[in-house]
Formats: sequence, C-alpha cells, structure tokens
Amino acid sequence: MVSRSRSDEASAATDVARRRNNDLAMMVRQGRSFSGRERNCVFLNTARASSEATGAAATVEDAATGPRFADISAVSGLDWPDDGRGIAMVDWDADGDLDVWFSNRNAPRLRLMRNESKSALRSVSLKLAGNGSNTNRDAIGARVEVVVTEGGPRRLLRTLRAGEGFLSQSTKWLHFGVGSAAEIERVQVRWPNRDGAAGNVEAFTGVAPGGRYVLRQGTGAAEMVSPRAAVKLSPQKVELPKPASSIRVATISNLRLPPREFRDNREQRPVVVGAGRTVWINLWASWCKPCREELVEMKRREADLRAAGIDVVALSVDGIDKERGDVDAAKAFLLSQLRFPFAAGEADEREIEFLQSVDSKLVALQRPLPVPTSFLIAPSGDVAYIYKGRVTVDQVLEDVRTPRETIAERWQAAAPLGGTLIDVPGTRAYAARFEATQHYRLALDMLAAQALPLATDNLRRAIELYEPFAEAHSQLGSVLALQSDMNGARVALQRAVELNPLLASARYGLVQLEVIEGRLHAAVAQLREAIRGNGEETFRNARLLPPSAADDPARQQLRQRMVVVHRDVAWQMATAADESMRDGEAAVRWAERVVDATSRREPNALMTLAAAYAETGRFDEALASLAEARKLVETLPTAPPATGGGQSKDASGARAELLAEIAAQQSAYEAGKPFREDAVSADSPER
Repeated sequence: MVSRSRSDEASAATDVARRRNNDLAMMVRQGRSFSGRERNCVFLNTARASSEATGAAATVEDAATGPRFADISAVSGLDWPDDGRGIAMVDWDADGDLDVWFSNRNAPRLRLMRNESKSALRSVSLKLAGNGSNTNRDAIGARVEVVVTEGGPRRLLRTLRAGEGFLSQSTKWLHFGVGSAAEIERVQVRWPNRDGAAGNVEAFTGVAPGGRYVLRQGTGAAEMVSPRAAVKLSPQKVELPKPASSIRVATISNLRLPPREFRDNREQRPVVVGAGRTVWINLWASWCKPCREELVEMKRREADLRAAGIDVVALSVDGIDKERGDVDAAKAFLLSQLRFPFAAGEADEREIEFLQSVDSKLVALQRPLPVPTSFLIAPSGDVAYIYKGRVTVDQVLEDVRTPRETIAERWQAAAPLGGTLIDVPGTRAYAARFEATQHYRLALDMLAAQALPLATDNLRRAIELYEPFAEAHSQLGSVLALQSDMNGARVALQRAVELNPLLASARYGLVQLEVIEGRLHAAVAQLREAIRGNGEETFRNARLLPPSAADDPARQQLRQRMVVVHRDVAWQMATAADESMRDGEAAVRWAERVVDATSRREPNALMTLAAAYAETGRFDEALASLAEARKLVETLPTAPPATGGGQSKDASGARAELLAEIAAQQSAYEAGKPFREDAVSADSPER
C-alpha cells in the first residue's frame, strides 16, 4: 500500500503517551506540583516472615498472609514537608545502623536523618568485590544470603543494585540486621555473570555479627575491615528561606523583540527597542505601592541610568485593569506629581499578551505577569532579564554590566548559585539545541502575528545554533515563500526533507512550491512521496479551502491548481495499475476532501471519488457519485476536460469524452470491479 499511516495499536499507544506527557509538562509549567511540600510518608511492613524466609515448611497461613503495611510517618521523625525527590541509606556515623539522606526539590536541598534508635541488637555489613573478568568489579546484581540460627534458621536476602528509587543510590555496603544472634551459620553469594545472567554460588566463612567484611570473589573467606572511627554529628536547625516578593530571571536564550518606538515625555528623541541601547520596559499600576516606589527610585537615579546607557519606558496597565485601574490617577502621578523623566505610555491588551508570550517562552513556570514586571532589553533587542516584583536600580546596573554574549555566559548568569559550568561537548550541544528550540517557538509566534521578517530572523538563528533542525528548515521555507523568495524556500525545504524524509510539512511545502511555479506533474510526484512517507501527517497538512469571492484571480488560479494536484493523487491511489501504488482508503479521504472543496460542483472530482469508493468495494456509493457527475456534465453549459487533463476541446467534445469515461467506469462498477488506468482505451487522453 502507498500510505503508511500510524494506525496500529502500538503507534496509537505511543501517541496517547506523548499527548499525556505534554499535558503533564504543561500542568507543571502552570505551577501545579507533584508534591507541593506534602510530607514524606514512611510505611512499616508488618507481615510476619514467610516460610521461604525462615526455611520452614510452607503452611496454609502463608498463602493467606500477604504484605501488611502500617503508616508510621508521624512517629518516624522523617515526615518533613520537604518536596522530597531522592533517598539513600547508609551507615553515615559508623554506629552499626542505617541513616537516611534525603534530596529535595526545594530547601533544604539535602537533609541527613541520623538513626538514634537505642537497641542492643546487632548487624553485619558486607562489601562485595567481583573478579573483573566474568563479574563486574562492583558486583552489581549479586545476591547475598545470610542465614542466622536465632530461634531457628532465618534467611536474610539482599541484592546489590546500581540505583534504588528516583535518581538515588544507597551505599554499596549491604547491611543485615541479625538481631541478638550470637553467630552466623552461613553466608553465600550468587555472583552475576558478565552477560547479566545469574552466575555461580560461592560460600564464605569467617563472618560474625557486629563486623564489617569484604567478600572477594573466588576466595571463599571474608576479610574483616577495621571498625570505622565514630563520627560526631551535631543536629542543626534548618532555617528555610522566606518567600521572596520578587523574582529575577536571567534569560538563557536570546529572544529578540520586534522593533518598537516609545516617545520620551519631554518630546526628545524616541526610545527604540533594538536600536543599540539598553531599554528597561516597566509595567506598573497606579494602585500598586511597589510600582510607585520603583518609579520614584528611577527618577532619583536618572543620572546613573542615563550614564549606563539605559532608556526607561514605563507602561501603565490601568487601562486594561477593569477592577482597580484608574488611567487618570496613573497620568496624574507620573506626569504631575512625579514628573517622570523617561518615556511613558499605556499598555494595551495586545502588548500585554505579547509580553506574556515572551515570558512563557523564557520561563518554565507559566503564570500571569504581576505588577510590577520589568523586561531589560539588550541593545540588540534581545530580552536579557525579566524582573517580577520590584527591582532596584543597582540590580539593573549590575545586570547590564554582566557579560551575556556567549551561551556559556548566559547560562552562568542564569545560575542561582556561583560555580563553574560543566563545559563538555554534550552540555554545549544541549545548550545550543535548547536555545534553537526557543528561537523556533518565538518564530511561530511571529509568523502567527504576520511579522515575517522577525520570524525569518528567529528561524535563521535557530538553524545557526543547531543546523540539523529539520522543522526549522521547513518553517523557514514556508516563510521565505510567503516573502516571494522561491529559491531560498526551495533550498530550505529540500534541506528539511534531507534531514527528515518523513517530515510532512516540508514535503507538502515542496508540493505548494511546485504548484506556485506551475509544475503540476512535479507537485503530484511530491505529494505521492509525502503520502508514502507519512500519510496521516500529510493529510493534516494538506488542507483545501472552498473558493471565496474575496480571492483575487492569482489566488483563484493557485487554488484550482492545488485542487487538480489533490484530485490526481487521489485518482492514482484509486486506479493505478501497479498494486503497490494503490491505497483505497487513503484515496477516499483525499477524494472526499476535493469534492467538499469544490462544493460537489466538479464532475472530475466526483468521478475520482467514485473510483476511490470502488477500490474499497463500495460500489453502490461509486455508482451514486457517477450519477451525480453525469448530471453535472449534462446540465452544465460547458464541460471541463476529462479527469486527467488532456488537450482542450470544444464544449460538446469535452462533454462527450466525459460521458464516455463515466460509462466506462459505470460498466466496471456494475460488474463489481474497480476501475484501472490500463482499462482506458488507447485514444483516451493521458492521465
């Protein structure tokens, strides 16, 4: 078959998982947390030891008794509201019992909980060492069995793992609690083979309660390790940071704002974003006390700001605040009371929506912009910093002096703590791809706003950062075509197809390019390739709009050409003599789209739909479509050329040709046979 749509169950499940993952990511970006400082939970397994563990014969009670858990969170001392992520067990203070390390998403990032249980019970700790040939040196995957004879044989089992839980790995010392047992009857290790399968079993001697031992593969004798010196640890009271009233966001990606001009209140030179000077755009409201304090400081530090080359633009949001906004109060404060020395104006809803979209591209947590909010724009027009809440002039001056030319400098500036970047090829590549994706997303916003030059600029920057970005090449081709740069569009679209032959948007972009330039046979071939590679995505991209009275002659011609291309592809998928080129179900979908786009007023489209129905065995519907086409041919004052095009004829000749073709199709369908191209007579026009 031609179409390779992802319709099988595995692909459908993958699509569902991808959509759910995207939904989850969006909820996290909107501030919905998995835990949100929910307390840690601790559960105690209260089920009695099974017969397998004790070595006794199995009983009826064993079958009826499953694991039982009791919630001991409150009495454990571990139920901190820390937004926990990872947990690791280790005897940190060398006193023979396990302590707990927690890693958290929020402060405190690390917490050590020392086990202060008072007990005379004993333990033994074992560290494994593989031989490094058929077993890895760390012995990951080994299973250790310790048997004690306290009140009857009791088996204790541990498996050495490389990781346990989310982003966590406990100590590689295996800890066994042996109670009050005076001796250990048996220790044996099942070593893993090199291929990961279970390996040979080895018994070890010389292990006693209360000790620490190394078990080396192939020796059979445990090596005692000297006791560790006791570690003195003093508990500390954790002082959590107070919630901040402001947030400073140093952007990682250079996202460029469109040119915008603001007029200075004193009617001097205008303030232009991206004209070689730093611009501080401040959103404020008359009812907001921090906003007014911020503006007062700007006036007081006017000389410092101008000396640093910073132009300030204060935009009031009072005009769009239906509840608290007061435009007259804002003007009175800024102009009469404060005599604000910088540019000022009123932000409309469109401006706020745009700035909100910029914030959403740069900040993972997507929430409405508060007041005050400031955007510090670099001389190039790129957003350098976003301040949510009040920001001081000193902070802005410091940020203006911070280097931001390279990706590494921007990542360093964005880090909440000081330190050194891990500068290796992998991290550099990740940073470049990340920034390329941000430019690509902003380009889509610019395209939606019809800001084609800005969309082009962002797409070129995305490709410069990450050249194998097939989607960016594809979008660049479409944007260049909209700007009548057909050569550039073709180069970009062809590169996108080279990078990803299954990228339907690029394939269909080439189809549109061929149609624009009048090469319909090439357009049909491109569309067939697109359907063969990714039928479902191509169908979604290839939309046909019905005619509009507002269309100019050139647009009408392009639309008619596209209809012909879609119709011819559907015809080929329905009637091709080569079975590998046919796909009846796809032909029906494409033909129905053409019929809808032509408002069921084109005989050729209806004849194509009939052929598609017949290919899928729907002969009654095929005959009904043919009857509809015959009626159109007989009643129209002129008739179009036959389905495949051919040379122009007078109206009566074209009508006769179409009626003959309809009759040929009808004979096949009445006989329960689909129509085939090789059934056309030699003197029929070539399709």
